[in-house]
Amino acid sequence: MLGIRRLEEEIARAAFMEGETRAKQAESSRDRAREDVRTSLAQLLRVVEARELDADAVLLEQFTVDQASLRVPPAAERARLARDAAERERRTWEARKQALKSLENLRERARTAYQAEEARVDNLRLDEQALIRAGRARSLHNLSGRRAEKPSDPLIGP
Repeated sequence: MLGIRRLEEEIARAAFMEGETRAKQAESSRDRAREDVRTSLAQLLRVVEARELDADAVLLEQFTVDQASLRVPPAAERARLARDAAERERRTWEARKQALKSLENLRERARTAYQAEEARVDNLRLDEQALIRAGRARSLHNLSGRRAEKPSDPLIGP
């Protein structure tokens, strides 16, 4: 189960990384479109501020500004959608990462509980062996000591 969770986490991380790459590319495309508008506007301003105004040049630069401006909204929308998708992938990855961590913690607690139970059973075995040895020693002591001693009072004990 842990191996499956690790694999799921790796797949989710890879999907997030791909989504993040796509989002950055879309954001770069959006930024380039905005920069194209700024560049076109700057060029139009230079043409308009020229000493001799060339109407064809002004119209051409206005057309260039308009075309560049038309590319910005779709590029911005693609960037927004790509970023949203990357964030969804990130949240999925975080959830998978948390699930993996939880499973690892659960496994560690189970291992610790198992080791504690094993130690408890081993200690019970040792205690049982110690009681058996003590009983044998007492029996041997009683057998060897009763032959040499007088019989004891049953109410008082040996």
